[in-house]
Amino acid sequence: MFNNISDLRVYLLLTCTILIAVPQTSNSKELQDYLPQIEQTGGWYITESAVVSGSDVKAGVVYAVIDASHDHLVSILREYNRYHELIPFLSHSTLIKRHSARTAQLRLKAKILKGALKLNAIVDVSETNESPLKTTFNIRKTNGNLKRLDTKFTVQQLSPARSILRIELMLDPDVWYVRDRTLTDYNQVNARRIARALNKRIQQRPAPLVVLPKVKQEQPAATAQPTPQAPTKMPEVSVPAPTSTRL
Repeated sequence: MFNNISDLRVYLLLTCTILIAVPQTSNSKELQDYLPQIEQTGGWYITESAVVSGSDVKAGVVYAVIDASHDHLVSILREYNRYHELIPFLSHSTLIKRHSARTAQLRLKAKILKGALKLNAIVDVSETNESPLKTTFNIRKTNGNLKRLDTKFTVQQLSPARSILRIELMLDPDVWYVRDRTLTDYNQVNARRIARALNKRIQQRPAPLVVLPKVKQEQPAATAQPTPQAPTKMPEVSVPAPTSTRL
């Protein structure tokens, strides 16, 4: 196959280069696969960075275990007008319109880097269900004075009162005087802040109690009472008067 050692070396070099170039992404792992890693920390979340195509800035990623059901978390993430309470650098969030029950358009205003930059963006939100108990929200910038603003929330239920949540935040304003490493750290810090804000919202607004319908209990059938009988009137017996006998 190889004529000499040089050909073999070239082949091995190319093979190693290809293997290194192929990224091993975390998307191939299921969310519950991160549960042991979270539990080993003794906390309730872990954080990491994710390479994003087309940018030297990395996204901040958090995996968190939340004491809430899938439906409870999803109901909070559907409150688009209150996203500025979850995403710390947002100063304003407004629902412009709903395209359908699972897609919407929002207007976001933000102040980043201690207020040094003011950003305005129009984003599209889409909600998809991978299974009845796993839902993903994708938020993607379509217009605005920044290069990129992408956020993804994925919720998967572990038990009726416990879920695992993945948060991915990618913010790239594309300004020359801010280093890529600074923005990468900024994304990580704010992904953690979003996780804490969601956890706080869950504690402030517990899931509504499910009221079970009352089961109508059958009343026991009333026992028929005997009709009182009128006292029996005894017939009068006439006693003949005694007759006197004269001697």
